[in-house]
Amino acid sequence: MRRSGWLTWLFVGIGIVLRVDRYRFNRSVWLDEAWLALNIAHKPIGILLSAPLDNNQAAPIGFLALEKLAIALLGDYDFVLRLLPLVSGIVALPLMVAVARRYLPRRAIPIAVGLLAVNTYAIYYASELKPYASDLALTLVILWRAPDLFRASTTRRTLLTLALIGAVAVWLAYPAIFVLAGVGLALILNNLWRRDGATLRRVLPVLSVWIGSFGLSYAITVQSAAASTYLYTYWRGFDAFARLSGAWFSVHMRLLLLNPGGLPDSVAVTVLAVLGMGGLVRTRGRLGLGGAAIFGVVLIVSAIGKYPFADRLLLFSVPLVYMVIALGIAQISTRAGNLRGLVRLGLAASLLIPMMLTTLESSYAREEIKPILAAVAARRTADDRFYVYYDARPAFEYYRAHFGLDDLKVVAGVQARAAPDRYGRDVAQMCGGRRVWFIFAHSWGAEETLITDWLDRHGARLDTIQAIGASAYVYDLGVCGP
Repeated sequence: MRRSGWLTWLFVGIGIVLRVDRYRFNRSVWLDEAWLALNIAHKPIGILLSAPLDNNQAAPIGFLALEKLAIALLGDYDFVLRLLPLVSGIVALPLMVAVARRYLPRRAIPIAVGLLAVNTYAIYYASELKPYASDLALTLVILWRAPDLFRASTTRRTLLTLALIGAVAVWLAYPAIFVLAGVGLALILNNLWRRDGATLRRVLPVLSVWIGSFGLSYAITVQSAAASTYLYTYWRGFDAFARLSGAWFSVHMRLLLLNPGGLPDSVAVTVLAVLGMGGLVRTRGRLGLGGAAIFGVVLIVSAIGKYPFADRLLLFSVPLVYMVIALGIAQISTRAGNLRGLVRLGLAASLLIPMMLTTLESSYAREEIKPILAAVAARRTADDRFYVYYDARPAFEYYRAHFGLDDLKVVAGVQARAAPDRYGRDVAQMCGGRRVWFIFAHSWGAEETLITDWLDRHGARLDTIQAIGASAYVYDLGVCGP
């Protein structure tokens, strides 16, 4: 096996280890995961797949169906809910090898694969109850098979396979339609340019199946997510919808390289990206045309307010980014003569090492409510009362049965960010209790401190339990002081 071959598979192995290690840590679900977990666990399958999700959540119908199947077969546990993202994250690595082999020169393949293997965001979302890891894996499946559409010799069986891949993908991943649309647009433009009407006519049924399947999925589920006022308002706060502005474009392309690209924030990365895009135009025309079409479609949909061009919602696009970067490194190294191997190694290491360090230094924990609830279960007494902070409620509700806390009667805290003085009045309803638990997770700003300061002034603290991103306090509020 050539050096580039074993190095490529070494990166695949490293990527798998990093993903499995984070998954096996089995952190507590955090707020957003908890909302989605409650939908999946508590809703009947028919309602889950046909009605909008509660609490402003959105996920593809196929993803929800697979998650529901997983807990039906293996039990309602957080690590079961994260199995699909884990499998998607692992499968994405050999798929990246297959894609890179179809689009890149041999020496650039391990670079592209290595970047995906150590990307901290791809690793994180491989153990998160969200569809972003499956978005990435399905994008790679489409990119892997897309070149077959450009060949006049493609068999009917291959065309049928491609039609089925696209028809299924749009039910499993929202961004799949962007990738399919980009591939379809590139295919049409390529055949028109070459005046190859015969090949175009052969693939039109495939494109028609894709369009029909997406139209059906849009009517059933995607439309409600795309029309969500809450999601639109949330992402508009991050300026995530495209505008016809050079400044907006340059800022968000840089952000794409940082998150979800996970690349170092340096001018060198931008230079490599520019050189890579130049290389695409000169030597990898179909990849360049397809990649430009995919991003063009996403930007158009973003500009009409239907898909944010930001953050985790662009994780599906990182294979394209990494292939551009790998080509940029190849462009520079080919001009280095006898030093080309050393130059290629140095440039790749300048990206991979800081990315790997970021991954290794990142915390596995986020909002660890499980040890808090374990302590509640072990220390509670018959007369205890319970107050749950409003943003801790989703994770509390998801886990309470796992810790034998189904019998608890709890008071749900109010959300009063616009009027923080209300928190004192809210917790005052617990006055009179000799042992009152206050459970926090996903605390916003200084609200937890605001509440505990009030409690310290009006009662006696009996116990404190701390974990990363979560906490609990026990107070004697038998006589609430002034």
